[in-house]
Amino acid sequence: MKLLERNKEGKKIAKLFEENFVEEKSELDFTKDFICIYKTEQNLGCENIIATANQTGEWKASEVVGGSYSGKESTGQIQSDNRDSQQVGFEAHNCPAHHSDVLNFASRSLNDYLLKFPQANLFPEFRQREPYNLIKYKEGQAFHNVHSDYYPFGILSRRHITGIIFLNKVVKGGELYFPHQDLTVKSELGKMIIFPSGWTHVHKTFPPINQERYVLQLWWSFETDDLQTENRKDT
Repeated sequence: MKLLERNKEGKKIAKLFEENFVEEKSELDFTKDFICIYKTEQNLGCENIIATANQTGEWKASEVVGGSYSGKESTGQIQSDNRDSQQVGFEAHNCPAHHSDVLNFASRSLNDYLLKFPQANLFPEFRQREPYNLIKYKEGQAFHNVHSDYYPFGILSRRHITGIIFLNKVVKGGELYFPHQDLTVKSELGKMIIFPSGWTHVHKTFPPINQERYVLQLWWSFETDDLQTENRKDT
């Protein structure tokens, strides 16, 4: 009888452990043509991320790289006809503490993506090498032109995989659209999309209606020649 009581108590402890210490998981919700959409029930602190960014007021106009499709310039330009959002950049190695949950969600989702598509992992080392961006689209704003996240010069030439995390729910408008895949993705809180950065997955966004849209965008990239040169200078 006592043994049965100990077993019952052991089950109770195990249940408490599972409820309080279970690792958060990213749930694969949809996949098509190397595009994966993940969801989580975890509270990622998105409202705090948005509120803090609006309080600090460090927004800068988003730029377009390679808009002229000529030359080797990889510096950005403000082209409001193409893109009229605002953004704040953050270094991956020095991110704010309140971004940790959303970045961990991104890491978990990438791990699942690479398990699903192991060929994407058969390359030299890649990681978050450039700043990730918190992007704000006011009502009517968007990245209006179809574009890819890859550009053949500068750090953009090392981009391998793109990740976008939706930080708020947009009731009307605000979709992400992939024309080659004929795929439209709604902006929903707690959702992340991962896809290759190159031309096969060009995309655009639609403007939100009667509200703002917030996303966090990051890229996993290969080592850059410039960074290698800087490392050699430091040694």
